[in-house]
Amino acid sequence: MKLPKLLGHTDSISSIIVGFDEYILHYSHLIIEYSKSYDFLKFVSFNNHTKGHSLAIIGLPFYIQK
Repeated sequence: MKLPKLLGHTDSISSIIVGFDEYILHYSHLIIEYSKSYDFLKFVSFNNHTKGHSLAIIGLPFYIQK
């Protein structure tokens, strides 16, 4: 009974981490005009790409445990 509870907690925490990292990865205040295509990614800073991918890699293995 303790293992499913532990996996549920790690899954919840990792989904929050991955969601936050996706926000960092794709955030730019200039994307409103370009939200219908992937052109908005050219306005996202390199630091956001680096932070977002690095943190997502940490949380992703726990997110895909089902």
